[in-house]
Amino acid sequence: MTEEQFVEVMTQRWIDTWPGLSAVPYTFENEAFDAVDNWVRVSFVHAVRRQMTMGPDGGRRFDSMGNVFVQVFGSLDVGVKALVGLCDKVRAVYEARRINGDEVWTYAGSSRPNDTDGRWAQRTVTIPFVYSEQR
Repeated sequence: MTEEQFVEVMTQRWIDTWPGLSAVPYTFENEAFDAVDNWVRVSFVHAVRRQMTMGPDGGRRFDSMGNVFVQVFGSLDVGVKALVGLCDKVRAVYEARRINGDEVWTYAGSSRPNDTDGRWAQRTVTIPFVYSEQR
């Protein structure tokens, strides 16, 4: 699986799953968005790529690892309950899954609060992933 294929698969999983869990609007990294009271931004951040095997063309395996980061935004002064509820829904989409058959593996996710920017309260959900490419 190439990085482009990975992003396509992970994006499609979000599009197929999120609307059944929440009506909160979303955007993906590097996409324009008109913010509302609550919203989320989904990013796939690659951290490590390792060559796992040697061999002729078509026989080398590369493992890519990183994190899905989902930033959850909410209006100030509404309390933490709404944000952590959205974090639970984010984990329902990606946490501890084998996605696209067995091509992408994800692991336990965690959430943490972020500093407010004066307009938004924010939490970030981090979910590790790994997938392989054969070439």
